[in-house]
Amino acid sequence: MAIPPAVVSAARAGWHWQWLQLMQGLGPADRDGNYRRPVSPFNALPPLPANAAEAGSHVLIVGRSCPWAHRAWLVWSLRQLGCSIKLVVVDPDPAEGRWRFAEPFEGCASLIELYQQSGADPGQRATVPALYSRSERRILVTESARLIELLNRWPAPAGPDLEPHNQQEATEKWRTRLQGDVNDGVYRCGFARTQAAYDRAETALFAALLDANGALEQSPWLSGAQLSLADIGLFPTLIRLELIYAPLFGC
Repeated sequence: MAIPPAVVSAARAGWHWQWLQLMQGLGPADRDGNYRRPVSPFNALPPLPANAAEAGSHVLIVGRSCPWAHRAWLVWSLRQLGCSIKLVVVDPDPAEGRWRFAEPFEGCASLIELYQQSGADPGQRATVPALYSRSERRILVTESARLIELLNRWPAPAGPDLEPHNQQEATEKWRTRLQGDVNDGVYRCGFARTQAAYDRAETALFAALLDANGALEQSPWLSGAQLSLADIGLFPTLIRLELIYAPLFGC
């Protein structure tokens, strides 16, 4: 039996409405359909804490599936910061749409509770990574680009300086481009509201990757002879490109 056209139209309208609600929450856009990432509530670069070298004074909260957290995890690992910064891995709760602690942390069962306990607006989304101060009992920073800068300045018994002095200008240039065109670019493709917005995002994404490929043909790392925060910025997106972003976001 054929389904009446009115039923089909109503179903399409219903699904479109649900899609719009989802996109408003996860992928807000400007008037031209370009994805605009929500601003983190703890996005400023804080000063290096006075007790940074104290054992267990801070906690880095990450999630295994998150590329933004992956960058902070890499810097934490490479610079061997485990003595002063404890690593806590949260797990996704698909039913609730939030990150949860395996065991209660500072009296909180979920990351959103810790955000609100730290002074975040109740309407803010709780994302990883997050750096938490045990002495101040609050989250210091969650914006991954600023967080990896802070971790690179953290007192470390060993591990490399990921902002080599003679590569700083090139490193900063790469970081700025990768953050917008690549790391956020895959989401601009996936959350584009119009074909034109998608085309702009995809063009910028692959142009940046092509230029990165060219740079790596000239030197072992993006900004020169030493590993830098630019390489840390690229890797988590690059390693997910074919398995995740291509099928999920059409990159």
